[in-house]
Amino acid sequence: MRRAPRPGRQAVGGGDAGSASVLVVAVAAVVLVLAVALALVVQGTVARARAQAAADLAAVSAARAAQRAAFHQAGAGEPCDVAATVAGRNDAALTGCEESAGGIVGVGVAIDTVAGPARADARAGPRR
Repeated sequence: MRRAPRPGRQAVGGGDAGSASVLVVAVAAVVLVLAVALALVVQGTVARARAQAAADLAAVSAARAAQRAAFHQAGAGEPCDVAATVAGRNDAALTGCEESAGGIVGVGVAIDTVAGPARADARAGPRR
């Protein structure tokens, strides 16, 4: 049985009541921050993979258009226009396009994300 404290004094041992609740809230906040950070990393990784896929497809399509133009085949468009169209269909923006001699085309694309743009470059053309 506890004795009642004398007037002007506090009871001994009553100062840590409720401290477990504060600890649980702190641990939950840390877990939440880590989960948000992990979600941003995963989103960035996925966006980078999407950007690389869009760049690869745009480069291959542009190289095919350059090859068709070199052989005067019907339906050949400008390689960089083709790359822009393919990138746009993959929710990416064409940031650069360079056509080199021999039908080699290099492209750069970007996909906007919450954490900033995910960028990727690709080159395609005939084998040497």
